[in-house]
Amino acid sequence: MLAEPFAYMIFAYVVWVIIFRRKKAAPIFKNPEFKFNMHLTVIVIIYMLQPGIIKIMFELFKYD
Repeated sequence: MLAEPFAYMIFAYVVWVIIFRRKKAAPIFKNPEFKFNMHLTVIVIIYMLQPGIIKIMFELFKYD
């Protein structure tokens, strides 16, 4: 269960590398567009594909 987000991130990284290789873009690690896409993908993975994290975040702001 703990390794699931990391597996998603590795998969996303591989997909973005393939996309940028097909576009024949600049070197991947120095390309700001690649970095932006990876950061955005990580945010989506963490908050959307892991609903438990969203539940915990909402509980932090819950007033009883």
